[in-house]
Amino acid sequence: MWPTLWDPCAAIVGIHQTAKVDSKVEVPIWILVMGGAGISIGLLTYGYNVIKAIGIKLAKITPSRGFSIEMGSSIVVIIGSNLGIPLSTTHCQVGATVGVGMCEIRGASTAWKGVNWRIMAKVAVMWVMTLVFAAICASSVFGILVAIYQPQIEPMNCGPIARKIGKVGNISTVATKDSQKVRFKSYDSNGDGELDNGELKKVGWNENLKGDKLVEKFGRRRRRTPKTMTEKDFLHFTCTSNDNLEHLLYTKCEPVCLDGFRANKELSCKINPAKQDADGNFQLTTSYSGFSACRIK
Repeated sequence: MWPTLWDPCAAIVGIHQTAKVDSKVEVPIWILVMGGAGISIGLLTYGYNVIKAIGIKLAKITPSRGFSIEMGSSIVVIIGSNLGIPLSTTHCQVGATVGVGMCEIRGASTAWKGVNWRIMAKVAVMWVMTLVFAAICASSVFGILVAIYQPQIEPMNCGPIARKIGKVGNISTVATKDSQKVRFKSYDSNGDGELDNGELKKVGWNENLKGDKLVEKFGRRRRRTPKTMTEKDFLHFTCTSNDNLEHLLYTKCEPVCLDGFRANKELSCKINPAKQDADGNFQLTTSYSGFSACRIK
């Protein structure tokens, strides 16, 4: 239960303190104390029922079986964590307990031996129902909080793109929305109003600066792996869709350089860490990062 509950709590505290989202945050001591106290109270008040259901009613547990259950579930958790697969330690423990109990089965006539399948059925049903109950509780809490305090989140832009890239050498000074629309039509060889990877490859623009396909990174349609890029996507990619980048949706693009050159990095708009002024108020600022030069292809 520790990683399920207290890690998100530490993440929330970290975001509150730094006003930014980091992949790793330091867990404060008071959260560790709260976690230990919560686990202890849970075991003292109701934990024995869980132990009784899984450790006694579900299957017979002996020292050797307990060792096998712990080792088996640990191996699954370690492998899953290294592969980036989200796992539940509790589910792994239950599955390992059932697996050890099934070792007593010696054919169809003993299928019910070793595992209390009625208890397992209840556990499986509650796994599903837990998702429903958690969704209802979370949406209720969110609804109450929104009713009390509803912050208005507006996009914060980083200023004119032209001001940021205008002084860079070998940058295209004629790359406008209209000129990029003309370029898009010239690349669209089959005239279907969309660019696929093959059409972009003909002009050397099938991959972005990190080696990924442009259609997969800048295709704005609501699917995981878009196959084509529309005119709107193309304008977004070439920094001509809007005059400014902002931190919510239109966050990055690639400035257009002269023929034979390409941007060294993508231009990105990001929010800087919050700074506290003399009066104790926190202030958020934005800034451009990434792109700094046009280099020979």
